[in-house]
Amino acid sequence: SIESYCCDVGSVQSKTSYHAFVCEMIDGDADRKKARTAGKLYVLLDAETWFEPLRTELLRAGLVFEVWNLVERSVDLCSKPPDGVFLSRVSASCHTRGHREAAEYGRQVVLWLLAHGRCVLNGGRPAGAAIDFELSKAKQMHALSLAGLRVPESFAMPVPLLVWTGSDVDYAFPTDSGTMAAGEALRKAFRRLADVVEGFDGPVVLKPNCGGRGVGVTKFHDSKDLVKTLRQLENGSPIPDWVKAAWPVDGVLILQRLISPANPAFITRIEIIGGRFGYAQKTDISDGATQLCTADSCSTKPRFSWRKEITEESPIAKQCLAFAAQHGLDLAGFEFIEEASTGLRFIYDINPNSNYSPAVQDEARRNLYADVAALCKSALEGRDDGQLQ
Repeated sequence: SIESYCCDVGSVQSKTSYHAFVCEMIDGDADRKKARTAGKLYVLLDAETWFEPLRTELLRAGLVFEVWNLVERSVDLCSKPPDGVFLSRVSASCHTRGHREAAEYGRQVVLWLLAHGRCVLNGGRPAGAAIDFELSKAKQMHALSLAGLRVPESFAMPVPLLVWTGSDVDYAFPTDSGTMAAGEALRKAFRRLADVVEGFDGPVVLKPNCGGRGVGVTKFHDSKDLVKTLRQLENGSPIPDWVKAAWPVDGVLILQRLISPANPAFITRIEIIGGRFGYAQKTDISDGATQLCTADSCSTKPRFSWRKEITEESPIAKQCLAFAAQHGLDLAGFEFIEEASTGLRFIYDINPNSNYSPAVQDEARRNLYADVAALCKSALEGRDDGQLQ
């Protein structure tokens, strides 16, 4: 159970630091531990857009590190990786920067590192799990549900991989002769989606399985209106912009019941670093916003604040901490929404590649980027007696 697992995690942390526990789970012998402590830190990412705050703290901590840009760097799969600790910053939104390859390639690089016994912060357990959570809302929902955490009613649906040029649609990849026309495949997808939406009553939300930053998330306040629209699209109506925005890059579309929050509407995000509670962030969504990136480079209005009444002792925080430990999520932001009519809390998103709001850090008097740097330093030193402060 979640409760017993919390106790197990607590007993582990009373004897050893979280990073040492996680890395020893994948190291297993002294030689591999030596490979960790003998090298430097390597940071895996596809763009340095949001790296600057972490870079500052890594330098302040005196760490020697090297950035591996997953768009540019090749690896020799028949050789051993360099000694050291690797921090995975593989991002679900990489396709919005023209770097979709960084998601699939990044996962393969992490698996290669883990196969050679390297300590990968946010490598996940089993191997690659953290990236899978980053890239798949479907995985998030079924894993959270299996762990006994409350999630919105969710369906996953297959759709063809398509690209639009103006009003023209085509397959994203070359197809064999005789393959169904892309337009017909699209209409069939609308039909399947409408059939599933008919099972809902009330507001719903469509999401690409792999999105990032809320890209493509589209809300509908009446499922019946959405069914009507989809039936019209099935019969050849012009394609609205929201369809193109919500269309997934991996062929998986997610449909969920839209949880109606209290007014003014907000969501809460719990940040976890190295098995420790960072803080809970309150995010104002009263304007209906779905793209809620917290980094300075993409934040357009002051919508983030510290929700100080949520602490590490709050039941939902304990649940998130236990889930993160179970799945090897060294860094993660768990987002939940509270339903106005019932007060129930629904977790709807996990962000293993997390960025931190400067405003919330100032208000909470916590520098979470410094905590990430401390986690990396602890892993490099192989300490068995340290705790993140």
